Amino acid sequence: MSYSNYLVLHRTLLQSMPDEWQARFIGCISELEAAYRHIEHPPGYDVRPAKSVPAIDLSEDEMKLLGITSEIRNASTEHEEMVYLDEDGNELHANDRVMVPTGDDPIPHYSRGRAYIEPKP
Repeated sequence: MSYSNYLVLHRTLLQSMPDEWQARFIGCISELEAAYRHIEHPPGYDVRPAKSVPAIDLSEDEMKLLGITSEIRNASTEHEEMVYLDEDGNELHANDRVMVPTGDDPIPHYSRGRAYIEPKP
């Protein structure tokens, strides 16, 4: 697990697992949903394939796509630093990682339950 705020699981891979595994998984998900039914949830999420890139390695096109700008801080001193600002004005440092949409997903669409990828445990 990482420090990500969300865990995204690919439906095609879930439906390709053995039936017994799927039943256990559904049981766990049902238990989780029941335990937090009292909390308001958003109606949906936007999940897209992306790659994690340090701010310093962003191309100009990627910065433009994400609404990130850069500026030099302390330019007149020996502690000059490149600082990046996201579209909301939040400061990012050179090694802070940002998610850049890739547009391609190597895992096929679930195709209404018809897609299958053989698990290899």
